[in-house]
Amino acid sequence: MQEQWWDDPPVRHGDGMTLAWADGSANYHRWMGIDTIKMGRDRQRGHPSSNYPPTTDDGKKDLHFVQKSCWGGLGYKPTVWY
Repeated sequence: MQEQWWDDPPVRHGDGMTLAWADGSANYHRWMGIDTIKMGRDRQRGHPSSNYPPTTDDGKKDLHFVQKSCWGGLGYKPTVWY
């Protein structure tokens, strides 16, 4: 597994996303990385890209948040620790 987005991050609802779980709980995450927001907006306008690597530490933190939330961990050694 690599440190990259496989799908575009949704950039709606105040530049963030809401994750909903099967147990009925949900949580909101506002994107921290300007690269996350830019990539999500560009993709919504039809600019294709695939396997986009984050370019800032905040962008990497956004990616890590999504991966940990969905998979329970990263599966690789991240390039930024927090």
